[in-house]
Amino acid sequence: MLEALRKKLLHPPSFWVLNFFAWCGFGVIALLVRYVMHDDFGRAVGLTIVAESVGFLCSGLLRQCYLWIGRGRFLRTPMFAVTLVLTLAMACAQSLIVQLLVEMTGWRFLPWSTAERWVLLALLMWIVYMAWSLGYFWVKAELAAHREALDATKARGEAQRIELQLLRAQLDPHFLFNSLNGIASEIQPHPKVATGMVRELADLLDPGDTIIDGGNSYFKDDVRRAGELAPRGVHYVDVGTSGGVWGLERGYCLMIGGPGEPVERLDPIFRTLAPGRGTIPGSPGRQGGTAEEGYLHCGPVGAGHFVKMIHNGIEYGLMQAYAEGFDILRCARNPELPEAQRFDLNLADIAELWRRGSVVSSWLLDLSAAALAKDPGLEGFTGVVQDSGEGRWTIQTAIEEAVPADVLSAALYTRFRSRQEHTFAEKTLSAMRAGFGGHQEPKA
Repeated sequence: MLEALRKKLLHPPSFWVLNFFAWCGFGVIALLVRYVMHDDFGRAVGLTIVAESVGFLCSGLLRQCYLWIGRGRFLRTPMFAVTLVLTLAMACAQSLIVQLLVEMTGWRFLPWSTAERWVLLALLMWIVYMAWSLGYFWVKAELAAHREALDATKARGEAQRIELQLLRAQLDPHFLFNSLNGIASEIQPHPKVATGMVRELADLLDPGDTIIDGGNSYFKDDVRRAGELAPRGVHYVDVGTSGGVWGLERGYCLMIGGPGEPVERLDPIFRTLAPGRGTIPGSPGRQGGTAEEGYLHCGPVGAGHFVKMIHNGIEYGLMQAYAEGFDILRCARNPELPEAQRFDLNLADIAELWRRGSVVSSWLLDLSAAALAKDPGLEGFTGVVQDSGEGRWTIQTAIEEAVPADVLSAALYTRFRSRQEHTFAEKTLSAMRAGFGGHQEPKA
């Protein structure tokens, strides 16, 4: 109701309505005072009607003066002084008009002279007009503040509307590919940020649209988010993505989880992002499928990130095995060993050798060989090895499934230790992470 009153007051004619009720209220009080003082109800009513009608018209004239001044006249004049002069003038005018009417009717009130009655009435009305002016300026200031807040709200709403329109213009009407891992520094320590982003995206989409999470989210979070989106009719597809910073050139291995219909509809996207068959022959006995192309629909929502989680757990173990092996090779020069069993080995050459025909050849070995060729002592690395969460989730899942995971657990714990003591093995791990993922060591 107050908001509606404020909106009405913004329209000039509504001032007269408010002013009318204000003088009616004042008139009721004045009527009671006059009746008590003179015990003549009829004359008290007549005088009240005359006096408050004149007051109503004078206050309207006073407002017009304020508006006139506000449009640019007397801008250098202090408003308080202007108010004092104008209210005094109106009070004197009303007092004179009322006094003349009283003299014409022959009715006397208060046993004073005409001049004394005029001065008393003028003083009283001056106080009333000052109070009225204060109320007028307060309402005017309140309306101005409300109008300013309303304009600011409209401006923010318009900016948000334009922003949403620009975002919608960039979206295909049937899908939104959103890589939450792109802001992993925020999402990993704060999973609620990812959930909040999913909800904001859902507000922009229509039933049948799809959100693709191409980051390293926890598969249990995928299941929960998909459940929240289901009532909106928005699909949720989780895509575990492997390939690191080299994926732009090599393509990305995609592990997909989600409902069949949206996954099938988005197949052209996955096929484009995947590395394709390349020169790798298919495994004997396989009948073909998308796995040979480098992407696979692993199952329902959560399955894609579940497979990627285990993939990263295995990655931890593989990297740790390489790191420990190279550390043993490097320490073969230890002077505490018998001289006949002491070897000064070229690790860069050995890594390059193993790349060719060895059963331990792999892309991780390729990255290790490149790092050793560039920096044989890995002096550019401290050995601090971070973990992005998937290794921990893998171990937690192994515990839930009661599956032994000795190697993966040891690899994770070694990363924890690397943040306190730095061995050559840990430097090797750090070098490989920088090679395939562009992961930088935190500054000391």
